[in-house]
Amino acid sequence: MKRLFLLMLISTMLLAACGGADLPAEVNTDAGGEISSDDSADDESVEVELPEVEAGDCDAGIGPGLNLSLCEFRDSNLSGSNLAGANLTNSRFLDSNVSGSDFNGAIMVEVLFSDSNLSNSNFSKADMRKAVLSGINFSGSDFSEANLSEALMRGVNLTGADFSNTDLSDVLLSAANLTDVDFSGATLTGADLSFSVLSGSNITAEQIAVAATTEGAVMPGSDGDEEIDY
Repeated sequence: MKRLFLLMLISTMLLAACGGADLPAEVNTDAGGEISSDDSADDESVEVELPEVEAGDCDAGIGPGLNLSLCEFRDSNLSGSNLAGANLTNSRFLDSNVSGSDFNGAIMVEVLFSDSNLSNSNFSKADMRKAVLSGINFSGSDFSEANLSEALMRGVNLTGADFSNTDLSDVLLSAANLTDVDFSGATLTGADLSFSVLSGSNITAEQIAVAATTEGAVMPGSDGDEEIDY
């Protein structure tokens, strides 16, 4: 009887010793031979968000080099303004007179100009990628060496403008007045020049060939040269 009791006691102790905590269902062995639990199946993908445009000081007035991003100018007389080197990213100019102004080297990515006068203004070396320019008078303005790729410039007046060495790739320039425009050295790859008037403009056959479309456009020297009444 004592022997039976002893055997039962030993069996109980052995079971207790072997009944430790369960190991994880899935384990990995790393390069050092250590075991670690596999949590990768529970990992969630992390989306990286691009930094938002930081709003500028819209009460700082007008001046060169200012941060005026995300600011709105409506029904304003800003003619002759000096905004050279200013940050105008995502800014809006609506129903305003900004003629004769200096935007040399300004950052104007996705800027919006609507129903405004910007004639005889200087946009040389400005970054105007994806700008939206609607109902604008840009006659006599200087865009030399500016970046206007993917900009929307449908129906604008660009009579006598300077686009020398300007990036106009994938730009929308349909139904625009491009009379006497200087395109020397400009990149027009993928540009939409449909139904625009290019009478007297300095543009080469090679530039026209790489444009996305010139359907309905009035080319320099063609018998159908005619002016558009803006």
